Amino acid sequence: MIGLAEARQLEAAASAMLDALEPDAVPSTDAVAVWEALDAAARKITAMATLMARRVDDSRAWARAGERNAADFMAMRSGNSVASARAQLDV
Repeated sequence: MIGLAEARQLEAAASAMLDALEPDAVPSTDAVAVWEALDAAARKITAMATLMARRVDDSRAWARAGERNAADFMAMRSGNSVASARAQLDV
């Protein structure tokens, strides 16, 4: 099971990798493969966030925060659009 500790570890690892990334230091022969691996990781992380959206709604944290609904709450917290948050909730 993935819980809060594991999600925070993933975020920390992604932050560390972002800080260490030097695109110009990646050999051009590896550029496509590195990009593909990072893109695949991003899609998997997005899928995990999408799967958690229903639980955010279920938690009713949005109501306690004074938001009208989970989509508005998620958009405010993530900096993404309300439409994007709704799409996650509609999965």
